[in-house]
Amino acid sequence: MALHHLLYRCPRCGADPMQGERDRAVCPTCGRTFVRVREGRRIRILDAAGKVENALVQTLVGDIERLGGSLTTARQEDGRVEYSARVAVRRSLSEDPVEHEGRLLGYIERLGEPEQGTLTITEDALRFQPDVGDAAAWALMDLGAVQTSSAALQISPLRAPVVEFRFLGDSPFRWEDLLRTLLTEAYRREGRGEIIEFQPRIVAA
Repeated sequence: MALHHLLYRCPRCGADPMQGERDRAVCPTCGRTFVRVREGRRIRILDAAGKVENALVQTLVGDIERLGGSLTTARQEDGRVEYSARVAVRRSLSEDPVEHEGRLLGYIERLGEPEQGTLTITEDALRFQPDVGDAAAWALMDLGAVQTSSAALQISPLRAPVVEFRFLGDSPFRWEDLLRTLLTEAYRREGRGEIIEFQPRIVAA
């Protein structure tokens, strides 16, 4: 995952979003530069005055959470949550078996062609408006699992095939955090307990 997607907001001043590419992220507000150090999970931070600091990745991610995480930008002035990003959506066409020497190892999703549009998340749903065609929506309480990769987010609706969202300029890590946070809040509102895992299926206790 590109560093500016992992550090989608500045862990020091809270500005959102960050800029950068690959192993380098830059805060356009405070001017700090964050560089991934290959020897271990460490980040080198250079401030505008030339001071150098080193921090663990998990420490900086924790700092982002303490600054409000993904909800700060998504929260509207009236308290509602609404956030959008450009995506390419692919839907599962089938689950193809994976075999080795006659043994079934599992199944792999075969995804259809990508469809570009805008994905919006609110307190209770994900909505996709394609550039051409009809919109689609998935209620958060109807999701069976959530998982992410370095560039994409996948949801498993309870009564529909797997859907993959590949973000065209936004952070999949931000979206994973936002979706998990809003799912947790939705389960609490509905009295369905605390979510203890999101994959391979959502489980609450």
